[in-house]
This record gives sequence, structure tokens and C-alpha cells, in this order.
Amino acid sequence: MRKKVIVISKSRRVRKPTFRFGTYGVEFTGLTDVTEPEHSITAYIDSVRLIVNMNRSIGQYIAAGKYGNVDPEIHEVNFPRTGGGTHSITLKLVQFDTECGDADDVRWLLEKCGYRPANLQELLAFGEQRKILCERPIFALNSVSISPGKIVPYIRLIHQKPWLCSLYLNAVHCHECVFAAVPNSRK
Repeated sequence: MRKKVIVISKSRRVRKPTFRFGTYGVEFTGLTDVTEPEHSITAYIDSVRLIVNMNRSIGQYIAAGKYGNVDPEIHEVNFPRTGGGTHSITLKLVQFDTECGDADDVRWLLEKCGYRPANLQELLAFGEQRKILCERPIFALNSVSISPGKIVPYIRLIHQKPWLCSLYLNAVHCHECVFAAVPNSRK
């Protein structure tokens, strides 16, 4: 069942262009720091129970997921495994109704909801057990590659087949995406 949660976004500093009327019309005069006010953002959340085996390799998870395509950047070197053991988790699929900033802002909003971003192993366990798939990409923001490009993994449904892809961290637009998250153990 889908749950609706209202989260208050933090105000943020942005740089906006300034203009003036000059001899030849409107002229660009520079950038000014502006503080955008707080506003409410709605998050829609689906829940899925999963078993995550942190001892499995990324390659084993990828093979079990039967993906139509796998980005060659997603491997153990770029995304080292974290932790060990087998865990039962409740994975939350969080979708925001509006643009709310960059990946850091999304992490902040997830934390305000009481979640942490999912890691690659949790995303791959979801991909293997596929209880829900949607047309929007599902990101694991807690797994950023150690390669210089800073990429994050996501699963996307293309032609009814799941694809395992990656995107540069600074290119993630939150209103177009779903974010895999796990309830915070710190309360």
C-alpha cells in the first residue's frame, strides 16, 4: 500500500542571474546569492520486504537479476561490498512530487523521513526479487562509485525488462526518479 508523507524542505542558497536595462537592451550583470524559502514536498512511499545477503558478490547478484542490460561500470572495483551476513529489510521506494534539489538534498529529505539511502547490494536484492517495478528509475544513493566520475547505480524497466544502469551523481533529478531507502536504525 502506498503511503503519503509530507516533508518540509530546507531552505537553500542558490545563485540567480541578475540583469539590468542597458543601452542595447537587457544586459547580464552577474550572479547573486539568494535564499529560497522552505516549502512542503510530498513523498509517496511503497514498502517491500527483502532478504539481502551481503556475502554475495555484485556479479552473483547481477547474474541472479536477469537484467536485459548491465552498465559495465557496475562491478566490485567501483562498488566494493559493505558489511556481511544475511538481513531481512523493509526497502522503501520513495518518490517526491516535485523537484527538490540535488542528490544531497534528496539524502537530507530521506533522513527527515527517517530513512537512509539504500546501497547497491540492497538495490540488487530488490532487482533479483522484483516485487514491484515501475517505469521510473530506482536509485541507490548510498552507493557512489569510487571511480573519479562519481556514478550511482539504478534499475530501470525498459521494454518490460529490467536494466541495471548508472548515472553521474550530479545528473540525478529527483522528481523523475524513485529512491530506494531503508529505515534508519538510529532513532
